Amino acid sequence: MLQKLENAYLAILRFVVLAVAGLLLISVGLLGMNALKLMKQEPPVAKAEPKVTSQEIIHVVTAPATPSAPASQGGDTPQPVKSVDPLAADYTRAANAVINFGVKVSSGAIHVERKEVIQVLKNRGKDIKELGHEEAFIKGLADVFEKALTTPSVIRSASEAAPFDVVNRIMENYVTSFNQQIDAVNAKNAQAQQKYLDDKAEGMQSLYYAAGAFGTFLMIVFLSIIIRIERNLRNLERIPAQPKTVQGVTQEPELVHSTAS
Repeated sequence: MLQKLENAYLAILRFVVLAVAGLLLISVGLLGMNALKLMKQEPPVAKAEPKVTSQEIIHVVTAPATPSAPASQGGDTPQPVKSVDPLAADYTRAANAVINFGVKVSSGAIHVERKEVIQVLKNRGKDIKELGHEEAFIKGLADVFEKALTTPSVIRSASEAAPFDVVNRIMENYVTSFNQQIDAVNAKNAQAQQKYLDDKAEGMQSLYYAAGAFGTFLMIVFLSIIIRIERNLRNLERIPAQPKTVQGVTQEPELVHSTAS
């Protein structure tokens, strides 16, 4: 009776051990795949390429606004050019658009030097140049100046006494829109980087869980092997001794008698 109960208990225990070991092995696979999925390659950094259209600048400039201070004329001293500027043509385009606008609005009464205008534009975009966006900045600004400063609605909104107020407003709105686009791209990159770091941390955690589950699986396997070996040894101990057979005659096991001296 006890033998049957022991066999039933061991059978149930063996089933539970196999079930738990199987679940642990499945968990190792799932956690490992999840870790590999989360610990992906670092996302590429998106390059900011701001593009400000002349239409949005014209809309802002022609809308009613409080007057701004006139542009400083002759306040910036041009510095000598030591090397050929690859963006010189774009700076010249922007400066010519500003000069032609001032001459047209003031009926020729106001005229500024091209070098002074170019230097003002370079000083205004100094911070953007340090961020590596000078080319996009001046090319876009030249396009906006050429279109906006020749638009009839913008010309009508300018004052003959201070035509460069409009130029200043265009410049300020352009710089604001340009910087906002750069900030948006930088924020997107920062968000993607933060998500990558969070996923990487979660992936490492899943990897630790997978390692723990695999270690538990190995421990259960070794434990089941030890239990099986112990059970087989116990079964061997229960096998009765077999009688010896000598030349067809069966001999019973000898009884050992002690002789008193």
